[in-house]
Amino acid sequence: MNQINFGCQFYTWQMSGKKYIGKLPHILKVVNAAGFAGIEPETLMLGAYYEDPQELKDILIQHGLKLGAITLVLDWAGPVETKQESQEAELIFKYTKFFPGTHLVLCQMPGKDRTDLQQRQANAIACVNAVAVRAFDQGIFCSFHPNSPLESVFRTRDDYRVLLDGLDSRVVGFAPDSGHIAKGGMDVIEVFQSYMSFIKHVHFKDITASGEWAAMGAGVIDFPQIVTMLKAAGYNGWIMIEEESPEAEINPDIATNKNGKYLHQALLPIIQDLRIPKIKSPPEDNIFTPGTDSKNIQFPSPNQVHITGCLSPRFQGNIQYLINKYEKNKDWMLEPFQHRGEEWVIEPLRNKKGERQWAGEYAGKWLDAASLTAASSSHAQLGQYSAAFAAAMIAAQDSDGYLGIEIPARRGGNSEWDLWNVKYALTGLLTRYEVYCDKASLDAAIRGGEWVIKHYGKVADENSPFFHSHEDGGVSVNIIDEFVRLYRFTGERRFLEFASSVVNHFPPVVRMQNTQQAPLVHAYNLLGYLGSVVELFAAENAAKELRWIEEVWEDLVAQHLYPTGSLGYNELLRKSAPNDTPVENGQPERHHQETCATVEWLLFNARLYLATGRVRYVEKMEHTIYNALRAAQSADGMKWMYYTPLRYEKRWFTGPTSCCYWSGPRGIARLPGWVYALDGEGIRVNLYESSEANLQLGGHTVAVRQSSLYPDDGRVTLLIQPEESTSFALRLRIPFAGSYIRINLNGLAIPSNPGADGYVRIQRTWSAGDKVEMEFGIPTAVEHFLDDRYGILVRGAEVLSVDQRDNPALDLDHLALPGEADVSRLDSIDGRRRYASEMYANGRLAQVVATPYAESGGEGSRFRTAFPIYPR
Repeated sequence: MNQINFGCQFYTWQMSGKKYIGKLPHILKVVNAAGFAGIEPETLMLGAYYEDPQELKDILIQHGLKLGAITLVLDWAGPVETKQESQEAELIFKYTKFFPGTHLVLCQMPGKDRTDLQQRQANAIACVNAVAVRAFDQGIFCSFHPNSPLESVFRTRDDYRVLLDGLDSRVVGFAPDSGHIAKGGMDVIEVFQSYMSFIKHVHFKDITASGEWAAMGAGVIDFPQIVTMLKAAGYNGWIMIEEESPEAEINPDIATNKNGKYLHQALLPIIQDLRIPKIKSPPEDNIFTPGTDSKNIQFPSPNQVHITGCLSPRFQGNIQYLINKYEKNKDWMLEPFQHRGEEWVIEPLRNKKGERQWAGEYAGKWLDAASLTAASSSHAQLGQYSAAFAAAMIAAQDSDGYLGIEIPARRGGNSEWDLWNVKYALTGLLTRYEVYCDKASLDAAIRGGEWVIKHYGKVADENSPFFHSHEDGGVSVNIIDEFVRLYRFTGERRFLEFASSVVNHFPPVVRMQNTQQAPLVHAYNLLGYLGSVVELFAAENAAKELRWIEEVWEDLVAQHLYPTGSLGYNELLRKSAPNDTPVENGQPERHHQETCATVEWLLFNARLYLATGRVRYVEKMEHTIYNALRAAQSADGMKWMYYTPLRYEKRWFTGPTSCCYWSGPRGIARLPGWVYALDGEGIRVNLYESSEANLQLGGHTVAVRQSSLYPDDGRVTLLIQPEESTSFALRLRIPFAGSYIRINLNGLAIPSNPGADGYVRIQRTWSAGDKVEMEFGIPTAVEHFLDDRYGILVRGAEVLSVDQRDNPALDLDHLALPGEADVSRLDSIDGRRRYASEMYANGRLAQVVATPYAESGGEGSRFRTAFPIYPR
């Protein structure tokens, strides 16, 4: 979706009375031919389509159009809504929710005069605020549209001041209409400038100098300048074009066609080419403009960010987990390297558990997680442990540089998992070097990489012994991200060239380039080598090659991603979509979302974000972090899930393999580093987690202190403390499109419309003590899962579950969701957040207590996450 979208308001046809009511297909055909992206009708113009939203959705799809907005016009003359007004509002709420993201435009019907003006204005404002609050609670955002007939109570500049001071900006925006502003005797440009931060929806129509309605571009209003201003302020919504001229009343089809031509000639070039005409700009300290994706995005070093918010307890638990694993399992992790080819004595049964081939992965995974965690937490003991462990791994390296666990006769193509073990040894050592600049770790990793190149040589075709491994060679291909890191740390292109030779001849990659679809294979392994390919393409500046990977990502999201943010059923992708299978062979089925795949999905998205700057990858990371990742870890951080089910109780991982014990901590270890990102222009705030950061920006240290109640509440404060006044752009990610947002800088409101990149960009010279305050809505919705008869309850970034501990009298297997959700906060119990809602129990509405998915199912209690939607 473009930063600004242009649609067509139906009043152009509505002026003709009943002539066009019921002729929606004709109108849509005209709108589409004129080149508009969407529509904004009043309900009466929908005719029979207002009775069945699915029919409207179907016909919009046929014509390639969106329902950008829908208009509700009522009298609102009394101090509270009449019963009929309330009923009409509820009807349009129900209808609008069928079109997520559609804006609701509120417009007051003019009266007979302007008597009792103050009281009537107060009445209208009270009614509009009441409607907007109810709409917002149901996930719908509204804007109020003043008009200009002589009898309207909001038509002059003084009226606008009263209106915009009285509207509740948390739930309702301003929908200025250029023609009505001019009709009211106001300066159109001045009104747009004055209330830019409040504007959430726009109407365009033209007027002559003598006050007559005109075709677009035939009057006195400077539409290019208004679009330029909106663009510069980061406006990200709809501009609806309409015409009320006598000519339009006679033939609205011709008028719409002409307006479409004006749109494409005069306005779209401003949006699409990004060549914004120059207008007078305020001083630098007050520039608020949308940003575009910047190059050279990177995450801060681990020692630059410390988290203290909602995610902190899990991070602190991970510290103790990693210490515990070192103290209890250090020798167990190192044994495969120190005793290659021997019977392992620390846990002899491990030889019979089927994990011998990949037993080398644990050491490298532990070192990777421990190094990052020790640096971010400044934990001295864990730092000492990671140093000692790295030294032990280096000491176990063969004289020829080999870093795996096999005897010479089984190295390379003679063992399917050999390069998998080498990969994770490289991972741990290179992370140790990256965090602590430990030259011994880098030297060992270089020698390990050289052994691989010498053993295989550059891969020449798909029959190379390099691909003689599990998953059609994918287990071996996972190693190439470490060769890209070796290139980054040494500058030696031989490492990059080897990685490129692998990718160029790897059959699954070649197939995906053609199909843009994910193969139905092991999810963890697939995500690992896809992320490695992203690393390679980014290092080669092969941006065009990233496109097919992004298409595969879209296929994964559409076909395979669970609503809780992970992939895989029994570790594999399946032809069928992710499921909530309750019973298989008479037993409860729990094999959803392997923790290894959860972490690799996070790493894949993080790599795509660094390579492209697309905010959608951060959004998916946030979703996975707050749901699948946290659900897989116990609250104290000391236990992990192998599979993370959507129902029944949680069963903490006991084997037979040990992969998830060591994969999960790698995800938690990276949380501090994902809160912020740095780019060529400044700082990006990606996760709203209370934290203390000391970021290096252009040779200066910029301290950022974030205080956040997220994900339970949308209130965030950022205190900016540069060591000296420094000019840079601060980008704030907007979590939920369509929800209200308010941003203050040093106590003054600033525009809060995100740019095309999904961020609000604030460019200024920052000084110590500058404060940014954000407030945004946390929407609640019932989202479809599997099909339109099944769904989940979502609040903001979190999926909510029903835990038997809070609902002892309810049978979880006989619950159903209503078509819409209303959630209110309850007191927490033992740190577990809870919300009140309603669901159907055996066909009757019942009060339920919902809990975030990540916090449900503890202490052996039953829980459930996905439900039928009632009525079916």
